[in-house]
Amino acid sequence: MGKEILSQEEIDALLKTLTEGEEAAKTVKQEIEKERVSERRIKVYDFRRPERFSKDQIRTFHMIFSAFSRLASSSLAAFLRSRVQINLLSV
Repeated sequence: MGKEILSQEEIDALLKTLTEGEEAAKTVKQEIEKERVSERRIKVYDFRRPERFSKDQIRTFHMIFSAFSRLASSSLAAFLRSRVQINLLSV
């Protein structure tokens, strides 16, 4: 290989190509991330609006909580060697 010396214009052109390539890569990464987000099947839910829960869902929550509270209170009572009571305040 021969030793070639680049002119300042050639160096500037190479650096410009490099920076443009980096910007293009950033743009491609952003587009890929947007596609990933749009492909997700996540449904946004606002927990501050309880009217969105059906009566069946509320009943199910009560059943789940009562089962959890029984298990948690018995485990915690055994660990603390004391009486433990867990109550549902609201759903």
